[in-house]
Amino acid sequence: LQYHHGDDSMAHDNMSETMLIDGMVYSATFLVDRLYSQTYVSESANDTDDLIKAVRVGRRAVEMAEKRYAVFHSRQKAPMNVEQKIGLLSTTGTGRTCSTKQDKPPEPVTSLFATEALRYISARLALGKAL
Repeated sequence: LQYHHGDDSMAHDNMSETMLIDGMVYSATFLVDRLYSQTYVSESANDTDDLIKAVRVGRRAVEMAEKRYAVFHSRQKAPMNVEQKIGLLSTTGTGRTCSTKQDKPPEPVTSLFATEALRYISARLALGKAL
């Protein structure tokens, strides 16, 4: 990640990394699911290459998600008041915030995983399928 001056750049980098990890999780899962949807997995070069790609992408997704999960987990263990915990949960990937204000629409969803923990688990599962 590259951190630039200002909070907007850091938020953009965080969102880009989130989307990158999510894409890798889904790519690894898709490649393996496509192989196993066939009647049998052959030893063709294409199938072998796809399986190798799935393992590489899955490993990279796990590495990246694990680092983010460690930060998320350490923040969860730290003593916080309720408002701080709501703020932490609202910035972990969904982009949604808890608000009673009706004048602003909710922020766009930036990930299908609600928390870093779910993203990390999904990355591990994708890698497990590939292995």
